[in-house]
Amino acid sequence: MTRGHRRNVHLGSESGQAMVEFALILPFLAAFVVLIIQAGTAFNYWNDLNQMAADGARRAAVNNVPGGDLTSFITNEADSGDLRTHVKVCITFGHTDATGKESLTTTPQAGDAIKITTMVPFSLANIAAPSNDPNSVLSIKERGKATMRLEATPTFTYDPLARCD
Repeated sequence: MTRGHRRNVHLGSESGQAMVEFALILPFLAAFVVLIIQAGTAFNYWNDLNQMAADGARRAAVNNVPGGDLTSFITNEADSGDLRTHVKVCITFGHTDATGKESLTTTPQAGDAIKITTMVPFSLANIAAPSNDPNSVLSIKERGKATMRLEATPTFTYDPLARCD
């Protein structure tokens, strides 16, 4: 009886297979890491913007604004230099009349509402800083908002023409 020989056929060494697979997955892994960093930065900016608006509204409500300029106070509350450079602060006052209808007023009194909006353009394509181009396709406008009732007639200064559209 003859025995058949088994031939071991190797198409080549598999020693580089892991390197090729890693090279194929690396771009997706890197993009995922960048996306996580961008999402964390965007969330941090959103949190900072809301905190800045709330701090400013509370200081304005009790009429205790250090330095007397509410816009500057709110801007200086930013945690990062990039956010401080690009933030826009909008302050409006609302008055409720006897019928319960609320309207904007330029002469705020105690009991009126103060609404503070902080806004910054944030580019999803730029990890280091917010984008200077709010019209960029990958740019979003992050906003923070806070509203409180004035406990005293305000004596601080602010920019009544600032718009956060």
